[in-house]
Amino acid sequence: MTLDEAIARYIAIPDDRKAWFLLRVSWWLSVYLRGCYNEADAELLATKLKGANEIQHQLSSEAWSHLAGNPNRYPDDVLIRICAEKASHYSIDGEFGGAMTSALNESKSRPAE
Repeated sequence: MTLDEAIARYIAIPDDRKAWFLLRVSWWLSVYLRGCYNEADAELLATKLKGANEIQHQLSSEAWSHLAGNPNRYPDDVLIRICAEKASHYSIDGEFGGAMTSALNESKSRPAE
């Protein structure tokens, strides 16, 4: 899935379910990053974990804004692009892409509340 496809699918999620989705992306990111526990390069491991922390902070902050009804949020496309850019910068673009894909696949099968 391309970044533009992921953004389009995220934009299509109803606003009242976006906080749930963002938290699932964060959760999936933690799952995918478990693959780097055995990373032999300590500097690369630190970079990846730092990136994960930055992205998870971004996602949880945005989820909080959705839940609080804060209208001063990033536009949907900008948020996902920021996270994707951070993932690339910290060498976890594959993990972030996997997290997005997994959360998007869940959102298709999750019944409406």
